[in-house]
Amino acid sequence: MMRFRELSILSSLGLLWLLTTSAAFCQYTFTKVVDTANTFPGNATTFTSFQEPVVHAGVVAFAGSSATNGGVFRWTNSILQKAADFSTTPPNGSGKFTFFSGFTVYVENGVVSFRGIGSAGNGIYQYDGATLTRLADTAAPNPAPGGATPFTFLYAPNMKDGLVGFIAETTNFARGIFLSSNGVMSAKLVPSTGYPGGTGRFALSSQIGLDDGNIAFVGIEDGNNTRHGIFTLSGGTLTKVAEKNVTTVPGVGGVFTDVQNMPPDVSGTKVAFYGAYATGNGIFAANLDGSGLTTLVSTAMAIPGGTGNFTGFTEFEYDNGDLVFGGSGASAQSGIYLLRNGTLTKILDKTTSLGGKTISTINFRNASYANGELAFGVNFTDATQAIYYTSIGAPVSGGTLGSMQYSAGTGASFSFTGGTVGQPYRIQYSTNLLLINWTAITNFTYTSPVIVTNADAPNSPLRFYRAITP
Repeated sequence: MMRFRELSILSSLGLLWLLTTSAAFCQYTFTKVVDTANTFPGNATTFTSFQEPVVHAGVVAFAGSSATNGGVFRWTNSILQKAADFSTTPPNGSGKFTFFSGFTVYVENGVVSFRGIGSAGNGIYQYDGATLTRLADTAAPNPAPGGATPFTFLYAPNMKDGLVGFIAETTNFARGIFLSSNGVMSAKLVPSTGYPGGTGRFALSSQIGLDDGNIAFVGIEDGNNTRHGIFTLSGGTLTKVAEKNVTTVPGVGGVFTDVQNMPPDVSGTKVAFYGAYATGNGIFAANLDGSGLTTLVSTAMAIPGGTGNFTGFTEFEYDNGDLVFGGSGASAQSGIYLLRNGTLTKILDKTTSLGGKTISTINFRNASYANGELAFGVNFTDATQAIYYTSIGAPVSGGTLGSMQYSAGTGASFSFTGGTVGQPYRIQYSTNLLLINWTAITNFTYTSPVIVTNADAPNSPLRFYRAITP
């Protein structure tokens, strides 16, 4: 006799119906993208190292090096392509590229954006799988928007919703924030803008957070490193969200002693940022207008599936309400963790075996996670390196499977109710909990309760059902 257990949808990995008497634990399937045994495209040598990768919609991008070359690469459908390397002439430029930094690479909808440095200056470029184009660079004539002053240095871009945003310097090292939309450049923070409440201009950090046209950044008062804070630009309004030695740490008391250790990020109407205080550190979130400051994760929290508390944090990505971050702990508990709907889970740590090898370090950064997909780099104890990809599933907004009916003749049927109107869902089943084995039954855009039928359910002694989106 089959027994059914109903679980509400908590996330895209929530198990809705189990044809068994006990729940099992989900495992992730890690796919190797590239390692140091792979040949460098267009070069006879093999890769020697990789920078932290980024991912979006099944495409992984990263900067990598060999003994004699360096480049930016795009991986999709198991095919590795070169976007640019040291033999590439920058578009509308001269000479060759001489340097690529991993933290300058982003990808969205298959298009890779990156900063490249060459003998004639530096710029921001895009590769769509076929063509390399220039967005902005230091070559003349190329004035910054709003004046005749050219860019003198460009920092790492961010890419979201078809927009590319970046920090750039103009004359006298004045920094501003710029957006490129369909090749049209605009200044969002004019160079030499004054630090609010201070006497000097903004000396900006090198990266911004970007989502839905909203921007977050670390701002420092030029010449006064004791004054810095987290700022947002939304609808043309500049807001100070948190400031060193001023803003009180939620739930702790006392003030932040540092907020500039890593770039902030934006998810919808929220901004997430790193903050340190006298007794610890963590990642915090607030509304874009600075209200509603709260703690997401901190060193006062226990490591999920481990022992003791987190001891520190590295880069993070805040996407669709998910916080995916690098967390450190005692022993081999340094790894990548997920905060979703208030629940902390481990994705992997140094105890995870990949290809039968032991992990020495795990390399993760902002944009290494997007809509349920994760890319990360690893250094192994045998001195080799690799980049891996996995899908952890995108967050589901609402919905419950219920009213299960079963017969040996007609199979299984059940209802899906409480979904978000206008949101796409897929109903899938599996005979085990390995993500690679899920099979689609149906897909739909939710408008009202749906009855789902799985006629061949009697063919399996054990079957799991789930709903995911998109």
